Amino acid sequence: TSMMQGDTIHIIMSGSSSSKMHLRRNAWLVNSPDLQFFNQIKGRDIIASFQNGALHDVWVNGNAEAVYYVQDETGAYVGPNQATASSMRISFIDGQVADIRLYASPSGELKPLIGKGIQLPGFPWTENCRPASLGDLFRVDFCQPPKSSEAPPENASEG
Repeated sequence: TSMMQGDTIHIIMSGSSSSKMHLRRNAWLVNSPDLQFFNQIKGRDIIASFQNGALHDVWVNGNAEAVYYVQDETGAYVGPNQATASSMRISFIDGQVADIRLYASPSGELKPLIGKGIQLPGFPWTENCRPASLGDLFRVDFCQPPKSSEAPPENASEG
């Protein structure tokens, strides 16, 4: 299960599938094989390229952050690798991270797997906001944030 998000999204098509996607401002790529642990890529702008319908390369420009969950040869989780840099390039093979290159002020750390894992600040996973059709993108009421439970009841008297 995957999600891509940005304030502005440009998609370049090749035939009936996308070949490139540019996510501008507040850009995120999130995926999860099991909805338990979430691989996350975040930055100011993200340019993603696709080959045969699968994610191939991702360039993150500006405030690049990534969390991805390393798995051993049996598929068991080892732990989250968290990396930050001014920009980064991530290559994928068969849907898995194959290579990460960090540019300008890089830092990274493989951490032990504890609890529910790591979520980057602003983590946007909202399963209820996945559009089921093109029409969902144009509905005014689509994906409205839940109302705050801290708001006073409508009939509350002031005083």
